[in-house]
Amino acid sequence: MAVAVPVEAQVRIGGHGVYRNELLASGFGVGGRAELDLGFLLPQLGITGVYNRFASECDECGSWEGGGQVTIGDGASYIGLNLLLARTKQPEDDQIVVNDDWKFSVVIGLRVLNLPVVVPFFEVRQSMGSGVWNDQSLSLGVLVGPARSRRPPRPPGPR
Repeated sequence: MAVAVPVEAQVRIGGHGVYRNELLASGFGVGGRAELDLGFLLPQLGITGVYNRFASECDECGSWEGGGQVTIGDGASYIGLNLLLARTKQPEDDQIVVNDDWKFSVVIGLRVLNLPVVVPFFEVRQSMGSGVWNDQSLSLGVLVGPARSRRPPRPPGPR
């Protein structure tokens, strides 16, 4: 007798627009992400890889950030912790200066789960430990992949 078992590790990939609000470096950008549900380790656990690239004001300038986050949530809403490496390039005294900064953030997000394969989401990240309270990122995007179920999977066995 064969029994169907729900898939516990689901993957979603997609893109998003992002607005970063910092004291001196606000701006818009685009990014990509990949999410992996880890319900087989702990119910409602997930990890996400994130990459953001921001618009620059000059040819030599540039700004990007990449990293990951760990989230816990019921599928439609989640909270988590995020660690990103933020790199900026800017000209200064006839040189290109590169600055790297590690950002630790608290994440709050919402997903729309009633669509079959497309999962729109909205996320807010508040940076902690950067010394500036005015350091948030807002992301709005779409993921492609199975939506995380709101209810826990049934254990295998007779029904």
